[in-house]
Amino acid sequence: MKGSLFNPDGQKVAAETFYRRITGDQVNGCGAYVDPAPRVARAKAAGVPMVYED
Repeated sequence: MKGSLFNPDGQKVAAETFYRRITGDQVNGCGAYVDPAPRVARAKAAGVPMVYED
């Protein structure tokens, strides 16, 4: 979304964009969940403990 939320025109654009993305399943939709998360390998390599790892 581009524009300002602080004027009526910007609010209209925001509302339309939010509606389109939510109803089109574009918020946390397809491709949002990746298993394992891309950051896991980097965290393991850095020595971060994996408390919830199976």
